[in-house]
Amino acid sequence: MSWDEKLELEEMRRCSELEKAFNQFNVIEVTRWIPQEYSEIHVFVDASERAVGLAVYARRSSSMTCKPQLIYGKTRLIPKRESRKLSVSIPRLELLAVTLGIRALEFIRQEIEVRKTYLWSDSACALHWLRKPPVGSRYISNRIDEVRRCKGIEFHHVRSTDNPADKASRGLLPEKLKDDLLWWNGPSWLWEQKENWPEDKIMQESVISVCMNMGLLAEEEIQSPEVITLIDVTRFSSLLKLTKTILYVLRFIAKISKDKIKNLKDFSRDNFTYKEYEKTTQLLVWMAQSSITQKEIEHWV
Repeated sequence: MSWDEKLELEEMRRCSELEKAFNQFNVIEVTRWIPQEYSEIHVFVDASERAVGLAVYARRSSSMTCKPQLIYGKTRLIPKRESRKLSVSIPRLELLAVTLGIRALEFIRQEIEVRKTYLWSDSACALHWLRKPPVGSRYISNRIDEVRRCKGIEFHHVRSTDNPADKASRGLLPEKLKDDLLWWNGPSWLWEQKENWPEDKIMQESVISVCMNMGLLAEEEIQSPEVITLIDVTRFSSLLKLTKTILYVLRFIAKISKDKIKNLKDFSRDNFTYKEYEKTTQLLVWMAQSSITQKEIEHWV
């Protein structure tokens, strides 16, 4: 939508409601002074189809008490033209959110002295990319390089329901924002000692085992859940065309490997077979499953 384009009736109604909500809203007072005993910084990041958001908390930790305080928040809208240009998926936006969180952290480090820094994301895919970047994506590799240049950070997975940055990425009306305890105070466990924090839920081994159970790859051949990155599946108009293309690729790999990959021996015949088609379809299903974030899994389960 351009600046000169007229709004539809429904959009005008929503804008009027937002304007009315802000006009009736009292100013929120935020503490600006940060005591020196706040020795930890916790950055929470999140992304949706429309925006990426982050929330940063300074946390005072002692043997007796723990107290977090919101010190920084930011939302960045995703332009439609940027989404079309980069074919941005939710996992890529989650990685962008991590990058913005790193930039916010570097800014805060210049202003206050911090002993420990943590970054929390509910995207298992983005956190996995930080460990094992996929091959063939300059967009992803550039952001991972920027993240890795920032040293001394502990990366952790957080449940979507405990992620305050979800409020920033999805938006919240003023009257709800004022009393939102998760946004102002962080997750409840952040008030407790570290040993009481929830365990990370990144099940990288279980994702890899899905591919192994399908019999497509041997254990030593698996380098990353995203084993095929050179084929852009969005370019195909039908599942049949995509399946045939992947099938030809697997046949080519089977031919040049000279039967060294035992699970690809079915891809060396002249005519298409049911087994070839079945294994190719299984691989496509696995590729789709591996791109799903932990947030999406929790939403549908």
